[in-house]
Amino acid sequence: MIEIKNLSASYEDKLILDNINIKIDDNEILCILGPSGAGKTTLLKSLAGLIDYDGEIIGDIESPAYIFQEPRVVESLTVLENIKLVSKDTKRIDSLIDKLELNGVKDKYCKKISGGEKERVNIARAFAINPSIILMDEAFNSLDLGLKYRIYDEIKEILNENPCPMVMVTHDIMDGINLANHFIILNDNKIIFDFKRVNETSEEIYNQIFNILKQI
Repeated sequence: MIEIKNLSASYEDKLILDNINIKIDDNEILCILGPSGAGKTTLLKSLAGLIDYDGEIIGDIESPAYIFQEPRVVESLTVLENIKLVSKDTKRIDSLIDKLELNGVKDKYCKKISGGEKERVNIARAFAINPSIILMDEAFNSLDLGLKYRIYDEIKEILNENPCPMVMVTHDIMDGINLANHFIILNDNKIIFDFKRVNETSEEIYNQIFNILKQI
C-alpha cells in the first residue's frame, strides 16, 4: 500500500494542494479527476518526487514510471531503440510492442511516427522498467477511440502479469471508467470525492462523477 498523508504543495507561494490524504492499495488503479488547475498533475509529480511538498508519502515509490502528457521520445532513435533505453529484457520489450500495436513501426525513427504512436512508445517504456508504481498524465489524448479501448484492455493485462499500482490523471471520465477501481475528484486544492468501486456499474459510476464535475 502507498499512503499519502497530509500532503500540501505550493507553486510560487500559491497553494495547489492542501492536506491531501489518500490510500492506494497494491494493484489498484486510481483515477484523479477535476477541473484544470485543481492540482492533478501536482499530485502526480509529488508521487514521482519531481517537486517538493509537505507531508508524507509512505510505501514503495522508489522506482516510479512517469508517462507525461506530451510524448517524450528521442526523435533520432527508432521505436525499438527508445524502449531499449530503459530495459534490456528483449522478451518483455517484444511483448509490450505487440500489446501496444507497435510492431508495424518498431524500426521506424520516432521523428517519422504519429503522435498516437509516440504516446504508445511512452507507455511501453514506462512498463518496460518493471516500476513500483505507474504515474500516467493524460496518456491517451492522441489515440483514436477504437485503439484507445484496445489499449485499455492491454494495460489491464500487463498489470495482471506484472502487478503494481497505477495512478492516472485524465479529463475524460471514460478513461477512468474503463481502467480504474478507485476515483478521486480534486477541486479548490482539496479532495471533494473519494470512491472505490465495488459492484457499481460503469453507468452508475459515470453518473455519480459527472454530476459532481458539472457543478464545479
